[in-house]
Amino acid sequence: MIKHDSEISTFEYREKLEKKLELAKRPGFGTKGRTIQVETNLYPMVSQLSGNIYHYDVKIFPESLKLNKKLIEKAIELHGQTHFGNVAIAHDGKFNIFTKSQLPKNKIELKVSLNPTNPNSKMYTICVEQVNVISLGVLKDVISNKLGYSSEISITALNIMTGAFLATNYTSLRSNYYTPTNPEKLTECLEVWKGIFTSVRPGMGSIYLNVDNTYRTFYAPLTLINLIQKMLKINLSGGGNLDEKAKKVISKFLKNLSVQVTHRDTKKLFKISNLTTTSAEKTVFLENGVNTTVKDYFSKTYNIKLNYPNLPLLKVGQGEKTIFIPMEVCTIPPATEFKKKLGPKETSEMIKICCLNPKMRNSERNRLIVEMKALSNPMLKRFGMEFSNKPEIVPARILDPPVLTYSKLGNSSVKPQNGAWNMKDCKLYLPCELRSWGVVNFATRELRKEKLDEFVAGMLKAMQIIGITVNPSANKPMVIDGKLDILSTLNTIYTKVGSQTRITPQLILCILPNDNSARYGEIKRIGDTVIGVITQCILLQTVQRFNPMTGANMCLKINAKAGGTNLCIQNIPIVKDSPTIIFGADTSNPGLGYGKSPTIVAVVSNINKTVSQYSTYLGIQERGLDIILNLESIVEAQLLQFKQNNNRLPNKLLFFRDGVSDGQFLQVIENEYEAIRRACNKLTAQSPKILISYIVVQKRHHYRFFPTNPKDCDRSGNCPAGLVVEGKISDPVRWDFYLQAHSGIKGTTRPSRYIVLKDENNLTTDILQELANSLSYTYCRCTRSVSILSPIYYSHILCKRGAFYFNSNDSVTVDSDEFNASDFCGVKVNLQKGMFFV
Repeated sequence: MIKHDSEISTFEYREKLEKKLELAKRPGFGTKGRTIQVETNLYPMVSQLSGNIYHYDVKIFPESLKLNKKLIEKAIELHGQTHFGNVAIAHDGKFNIFTKSQLPKNKIELKVSLNPTNPNSKMYTICVEQVNVISLGVLKDVISNKLGYSSEISITALNIMTGAFLATNYTSLRSNYYTPTNPEKLTECLEVWKGIFTSVRPGMGSIYLNVDNTYRTFYAPLTLINLIQKMLKINLSGGGNLDEKAKKVISKFLKNLSVQVTHRDTKKLFKISNLTTTSAEKTVFLENGVNTTVKDYFSKTYNIKLNYPNLPLLKVGQGEKTIFIPMEVCTIPPATEFKKKLGPKETSEMIKICCLNPKMRNSERNRLIVEMKALSNPMLKRFGMEFSNKPEIVPARILDPPVLTYSKLGNSSVKPQNGAWNMKDCKLYLPCELRSWGVVNFATRELRKEKLDEFVAGMLKAMQIIGITVNPSANKPMVIDGKLDILSTLNTIYTKVGSQTRITPQLILCILPNDNSARYGEIKRIGDTVIGVITQCILLQTVQRFNPMTGANMCLKINAKAGGTNLCIQNIPIVKDSPTIIFGADTSNPGLGYGKSPTIVAVVSNINKTVSQYSTYLGIQERGLDIILNLESIVEAQLLQFKQNNNRLPNKLLFFRDGVSDGQFLQVIENEYEAIRRACNKLTAQSPKILISYIVVQKRHHYRFFPTNPKDCDRSGNCPAGLVVEGKISDPVRWDFYLQAHSGIKGTTRPSRYIVLKDENNLTTDILQELANSLSYTYCRCTRSVSILSPIYYSHILCKRGAFYFNSNDSVTVDSDEFNASDFCGVKVNLQKGMFFV
């Protein structure tokens, strides 16, 4: 994102820093695997990279960031010919304007009103000043890697210019553009709009426009009264008499929603801050010195008889400017995004709408590109830009899957087929020993004792088949009903099992009623942070349909949680040659509907040679801060844990980092890599230096690959597991590649992008790709390869687990404006050395 007031200095600083930090260079391309051809969703630029782009800074007085876009557009509309010389203009809606031709003057000052016909409309001063001339010739050096670093400002300018037409003609949310044509109905109140994402990306020898499908939930055109009645299922008959509970539900739902009014001729939006405690019939204010109710005011002033006089009023504005508006004169403005969290049913429906197989996704994207004129429109022509209407086709390779070893006592090995395998007749590589465990039935009304006993017996049999040793003392686990609150129930079973077996309980298995996510989160919080015991939850419906496969899958989780190893890959690259510690790290900022809760930090690292058991760190830091602040102490602690388990420190350290965007690469190197180096140096002052490789793994990108030959498709129509793509579409400056280690089940599979930022281990591309592919097969919860290598996957699910660790179960899920760090509960020390979270 471009920073106001420090535009040029920011980009110049980043370019100098990139040279200084000496990021890893690509050692060459990989060669292993079977070669195929894949179609991309990248469209090459066919116009010449010549001429200049002129960059102008925009300042608006008085400041009003939310209105900047409208004010800039109004200024262009009113003064396009006189002050802007009728040149093609692209802007970011904030502080920046880009043009292909120079404006008549280097500095322009304008007076602009959003409603020029209204003499009382607020007047703004807009100052436009040239700050830079960007030569497009620089990009030729970027894509040929002659420059040695990326030119961010040039790419940013092209992005804003390519999106200018779409941003003007469609609903734009960042780089996503949505059309209201043919929306999909999600509920009576919500609809899904389809659109496209666009981004200009440099490749090796060409500039590409990355175009991808995108979907977003918007409110359907409704009055506010209809929205409340249909979405919240609240009956407003009888003039709107509501109890306090209903008022709280409505207030929480409407907070920060913008509405339009129907009783006045205005397009102004009013943002709801709260509800009044009194109704329209009882809310009194002074009008010309006379006490008047809101109900009477609307009757006299607007000739509107309120149908819901008993409803509370909407509070909009702040302080002395707060005004009260009856709900029934409000409507939802067109193209209002639904910013709250979808419920389970709506989420399921949303997935059905978005989950298109590769053929359908391609067809939908092509249709939207033509309909929305993404590749050919008047603004692109004015800027002298042209993209091919045919996506790039590139070579790719399919890596062989690793051989998986089960049963340490025997020689049981499995070769996966298209990312999946069957462990029939296989026993766990290193099974745990279960000596003390109990079962809690929270579904007491629905689950009969006979069925419960059958389930427990089935679990014991599954453990025996898969190799888990169950001590005689644990052959008949204690079973209790969960009729008390969760804390009391878990404390009771923990105490009773411990007394019965005289062994500290290892596991509490909890049977939950169907559709009970709140109880699940509370069980995990109490088990992980209060008692310090492993918990395994299972839904009632799964118990009722219990079969040997279900039992085996449950045992995979239980074994990993209890310190066992499910499978082993004997020849993991790098690891097989030298003691190696592999980290996975992620930061998570709660999404829509999560208030102002903090950033959750999760770091995991292997503690054994088979890279199957991991120690963990889980904590919090300031919201919105993606750089891990205390990484030095985290890495030091986990290196010491590795030493304790292996009687030595590692020679090599591979740090895989999720949750980092391209714009943060230099930040993480400057901060996180240096923190890792300090931790290593502290522990190896008298011994050989630990060599560090720092690698970012991205899932939130928009590159997609489609097989061109039907013979190269898996059963879902996707590319087969083990797909690697690099070369033409790779970053010309940085060492990156795309790996799709998993096979598709539904929809279009998304590859992971790996970017090597630092490499002291002198890795080759083949070795790194083989390592990433192999570690995608070691995820302990299933018998399939996963989309990202296991350490990253573990850090990701550990972050999600952290969302439960608040004293008040609602702390993270409410729209709270305040957060107290003391509300976050840490994981019990006895669990931190294992995989309690899987």
